[in-house]
Amino acid sequence: KERCNTNRSMACAVDAHLRRRKAGVEREGKEENREKEGWDAVAKKARSDGFGLPRAPKLSSTQAKSVECKVPSPKKSNAERVDREHVDEAVSLLKERLLAGKVEETGAVLGSATLQSLRKKLHDLLTSTIETGYNNSILLLGPRGTGKTLVLEKVLENLEKEHEKDGESPVAIVRVNGMVHSEERVALREIARQLCDRHNIPFSKGSSFDDNLAFLNDIMRELKGHRACIFVLDEFDAFATRPKQTLLYNLLDAMQTSNVQASLVGISSRHDCLELLEKRVRSRFSHRKLLFSSPPPADPSGMIIQLLKLPTDPALNNVNYVQRFNRALTQAATSPAVRKMLDRLFDCNCSPRHACNIAVQVLCKMNREEGIITSKDFLAIGEGMLVETHVEVIKGLSVLELYMLVAMCRLEQKERESPNFEEVYAQYEEGQLTNTSGSSDRFSRVAAYRAFENLLALELVAFADGTRVVLKRYRPATLLVGQQELHAALQAHPKATPFLKRWLSHEHVGNTAGHF
Repeated sequence: KERCNTNRSMACAVDAHLRRRKAGVEREGKEENREKEGWDAVAKKARSDGFGLPRAPKLSSTQAKSVECKVPSPKKSNAERVDREHVDEAVSLLKERLLAGKVEETGAVLGSATLQSLRKKLHDLLTSTIETGYNNSILLLGPRGTGKTLVLEKVLENLEKEHEKDGESPVAIVRVNGMVHSEERVALREIARQLCDRHNIPFSKGSSFDDNLAFLNDIMRELKGHRACIFVLDEFDAFATRPKQTLLYNLLDAMQTSNVQASLVGISSRHDCLELLEKRVRSRFSHRKLLFSSPPPADPSGMIIQLLKLPTDPALNNVNYVQRFNRALTQAATSPAVRKMLDRLFDCNCSPRHACNIAVQVLCKMNREEGIITSKDFLAIGEGMLVETHVEVIKGLSVLELYMLVAMCRLEQKERESPNFEEVYAQYEEGQLTNTSGSSDRFSRVAAYRAFENLLALELVAFADGTRVVLKRYRPATLLVGQQELHAALQAHPKATPFLKRWLSHEHVGNTAGHF
């Protein structure tokens, strides 16, 4: 009985505790609701009276971050909004133009007077082969990237369009490369394969060299009067350096007959290609050459603008974006800082390929979110392309090594282009006679020779002769650093003395009556 009374009292105590706890929770909830209603009433009254809201209670860090995240960002105007699809479409179009060989559409490369003249000469020469059956052979010579292949491909494209009849072109173009087709039999087999594909003839991979040669002569005779063959031999010098030059001889020999209608166009960066030919091959070549060079453009900024300018035709749907892109491009490319940077880039290399490389890098730097090219994009690629390795190396040289470089530079200014170490050290001593700055820059001959050897190891100086019989100190050497690079390095060198800078800039500094 006592145990039952105890259990009943404990159960009553637990029930009372739960009732009190529930009443406390309800009371706290009512107070919170009352406080919230009070704040709402105060805010409503403040709005009705025209006053600002009262100071809100202090928020915790988590609540503050959540409020900050909900702050709306400033909206762009309709003119500044850029659709990502339009940006991607424009970038794809420009990449296809720059990387797929379609830059001639802009007129930026082929618009120069020099390339237009060469293009007309090549066009007239190949037209005579197609229309009158006059066989020709010609070489396109010039440094890499000067537009040789670009001009040739444009001429061939125009010839196919001009002479097309009933949907068929009267021109059969065969292309081989001296670097790819490294053997005569491989090159001849490739020529036979292309001719078979062009005329829907079965091709046998197991044909021998003689079989392919006989097939070549037969099909060229059969095509007389119906279709002209134009053989394009890229890397022509590779064919000319092979023993016997069998492929060149057979092609040129077949073109000597009247029952063949063909032309041979060779492309090379070597100007001595004709001298590499054997006598029997050279006698059958027509000795025509077109020399390509890379003259600096009159307006580098205008050339880059033409390469990156979006077309206004219906190729792109958003006309407003095209106008905004072209306007921003023109503004960025014509700014003074960008003009100066482009002039320096084109002073180093003014070939059409280099211009396309600059345009591609600028396009890659463009911010896709903004969708336009800015001057920052131009200057960013300029910092990477204008890094002068010699300047960076010279910044880490000692003072004595700087004196050796400046002495060699001064000797070159005096038309002594290949001085030896003894002459360089004599020029250094002569300069020290007029050094009144008080700096102790006098070094022994042994130390100077060690510095000269270090310059040779860094490839800032190189020997001008190929012999090693003479002692190093008497061998003629050539300075591999330009005066502008040396001047820029001295201005940035932390230990270059004022006298050393003046000695490089002024010719009269360091000249004495006893100078040889």
